[in-house]
Amino acid sequence: MYIKQNQAEQCSITLDYPTMSLSRNQKATYCHGLLQLTIMKYILKITAVIAALILIFGTVAYFVVNSGDNIKPLNLLANSSLWSRHPTRQPILIKNVTIVDTKTGKLLQNMDILLADGEIRKISPTGQVAPPQHVQVVEASGKYVIPGLINMHMHVIDYPNPSENMALMLTNGITGFRQMSGSSELLKLRKEHGLSIQEQQPAMFGMPGSVLTPVNTHNIKAAQRNVRQQKAEGADFIKIGMLSPNIFFATLSEGKRIGIPVLGHVTADANMIAASDSGFRSMEHLGLNYGELTACSTEESDLRNMAPKEPAILHYLPAFMDKLSMKLLQKTLMNPAVGTSDKEYQRISRIVRTFSEAKARKNARRYLANGTWQCPTVSHLRQYQLAFLPEIKMEPGYSYDNAKREQKHKEVTEKFEKELTPERKEILINAYNLQLKLVKIYDTMGIKLLAGTDDQNGNALQLEFEEFAKAGLSPLHILQTATTNAAEFIGRTADMGTVEQNKIADLVLLDANPLEDIRHLRKINAVIRNGYFYSKEELADLKTKALKMLK
Repeated sequence: MYIKQNQAEQCSITLDYPTMSLSRNQKATYCHGLLQLTIMKYILKITAVIAALILIFGTVAYFVVNSGDNIKPLNLLANSSLWSRHPTRQPILIKNVTIVDTKTGKLLQNMDILLADGEIRKISPTGQVAPPQHVQVVEASGKYVIPGLINMHMHVIDYPNPSENMALMLTNGITGFRQMSGSSELLKLRKEHGLSIQEQQPAMFGMPGSVLTPVNTHNIKAAQRNVRQQKAEGADFIKIGMLSPNIFFATLSEGKRIGIPVLGHVTADANMIAASDSGFRSMEHLGLNYGELTACSTEESDLRNMAPKEPAILHYLPAFMDKLSMKLLQKTLMNPAVGTSDKEYQRISRIVRTFSEAKARKNARRYLANGTWQCPTVSHLRQYQLAFLPEIKMEPGYSYDNAKREQKHKEVTEKFEKELTPERKEILINAYNLQLKLVKIYDTMGIKLLAGTDDQNGNALQLEFEEFAKAGLSPLHILQTATTNAAEFIGRTADMGTVEQNKIADLVLLDANPLEDIRHLRKINAVIRNGYFYSKEELADLKTKALKMLK
């Protein structure tokens, strides 16, 4: 700081000891030091106030977040009246049905399927199965049967109303799901058989501990510690939410060292190919902030450097505020595109202009060689990136079933729409269409895709299928994203993913052939979960009751 001569004279008047003998330059130097000390005092005071507020706020947050309310919703799974009507199972004979072979796409017509004790006991041509006593006969002439659908990106048990949402999942043909967020408490509950997920509810296939963010993973040591702790607690995988590249790759390295899969979000400032080479198990949402499109650009390096970074302040929050920060982010997560800067829109436009199909294919070959899976969640991307389109507001899965959450959703959407110019809308539409093109390239190159909706009830799963169809995927490949591919990913091909003898009795009965038109997956006639039969009427009743409870 430079102080003029007259400022030095004014400063000297306030000094507590004689300075008359000092020269003007000496006085200026002295005052300069005095001002620096004064500024430092104020900075220290402000820092102390901020630290105190964080401590107070964090302490309150700790007790609020870690109160019994945090796990209370899980107790509803066992007690909800939604599930009280199925005290026992009985054998089921599905007669004269057409089986859709999800491996080959062949249709096996005029078949009988005998179910007992939650398993497929026998499959044979119609009339050759001797039905046991007290069997429930389901006449399925003209119907098509597929395996139960597995939604590979959901947030169910850590959100409110899991019981009601599981009921809605069944009405969408979902018999299993991958839980993409967790906590130490949830892992402990599962270990102690405290989740109370009943056998007629959709099955959960995998759960991590807390999603890794800058709040709970400040540095490399914290990343290594969290990976080891989550494995010890019984996590099935580590999910990265948002980490700077150096911490991201340290997490991958530690996961590989101790033998636990690492997957989730790759930020746009990270190297996608390096993540795949390092063993990243599955990439969700095609990367954050158009990360995988960035990797397909001829100007990838520059665009990575321009990509948004995580807010620095997150690194300074205490780790015990992690849960609260996630709760506070819920409204933001309703549409992550809100608040996108003009600089970022320019970057997205540049990503689209510099997209290289040859580079996309080259990347796909590397992903395939490394065994890196893709769960694009295009329905989710569509419904927030293009939320300004009138037709999207009418789509299944767009609106929240809970009135309060839907009101917040409307507020977020209105804010988003106010930020948009015609140019920005065009950029978003072009970028979304390019993401669909990338999905098609992945499919053509042989990468196995997973169907996921990033929601709590799976209402958008059929939309996910239909967006895959827009991308150019065949009905069989689309169906495989939620059946054979999902079963392979979770290591359960022996007992699910296809309609075969000795496999779990998770089935969906359809009124039309899904291989002719993927929209026929909406024409659900019945759902069988673990041998429990839900007719079309029972599914409608289940949906009505669940929605009433959610309101």
